[in-house]
Amino acid sequence: MPVIRNSELILLLIAVLVLTALLYLPYLGSLTLIHEEPRRALIALEMSAHGNYWVPRLLGEVYLSKPPMYNWLLVMSAYLFGELTEFSARITSVFSMALLVVVSAIVLRRHLSRTALIFFSFSLLFVPELANKARLAEIELFFTLLVSISIWTWYDRYEAGACAASLWIVPSVIVAVAFLTKREPAIVFYYLSIFGWL
Repeated sequence: MPVIRNSELILLLIAVLVLTALLYLPYLGSLTLIHEEPRRALIALEMSAHGNYWVPRLLGEVYLSKPPMYNWLLVMSAYLFGELTEFSARITSVFSMALLVVVSAIVLRRHLSRTALIFFSFSLLFVPELANKARLAEIELFFTLLVSISIWTWYDRYEAGACAASLWIVPSVIVAVAFLTKREPAIVFYYLSIFGWL
């Protein structure tokens, strides 16, 4: 099985980032916010306006349906771009999509042939549900990224023969961040995947 070399992996990752930008950045800010996007944006705007980043509020009322992690991400994006717009809100999902492919490719480089890794990496960019979520300022793609990183980190450390504490600590921290994004599903997906593997 021809394994991908480091230089080839770097070229692949650059190609993935360029293709992600070409696929998802054009017209990102041309449509008004839809579905759950206005709710996420309003909460982030209220956080910024009142300086209270710990208790999410929607139209002045405490909003506890979702933890605040994704709202913090939108606040950071608004800070980087100068304001919260359709583009600056949605760029978080484009970034999550690119990072999801990059992390998956890095972990799988030792397990797939060169051709399979290239096919997998580019195919992941075209998965219909992921492609749809990559264009929206919604929680799902960022959450998918965090849960995937937690599982891949555990698996990579497991394959490297890490000791018990080292095997569980880093992935558990990532799961905690995912928990702050969408609560219980983070723990369920993480442990079901690992126990299924074991």
